[in-house]
Amino acid sequence: MPYAIVPVKGGFSLINTATKEVHSKKTTKKKAMAQMRLLEGIEHGTLVPREKGKGIGASPSIPPSDKQTEMLEMLERRAENAVNMVAKGLYL
Repeated sequence: MPYAIVPVKGGFSLINTATKEVHSKKTTKKKAMAQMRLLEGIEHGTLVPREKGKGIGASPSIPPSDKQTEMLEMLERRAENAVNMVAKGLYL
């Protein structure tokens, strides 16, 4: 484990022991442990950080579930039907 939680005055600090890079300064132990899990997940490839502002499912490596695919198809059909109805003048 290349990360270490080091007690500092007023809190804890998270340090990469291999590169001596400081990832957090003067934080709570709970937050430092959460950040350490996050960094380890990213490093080992089990966690893929999402793109900023993209929300859930932004990572292309995580395929949508069958239920999500069904819902997307249903929404696309509804949108297509609404466009057709507007084009025919049946729906305003």
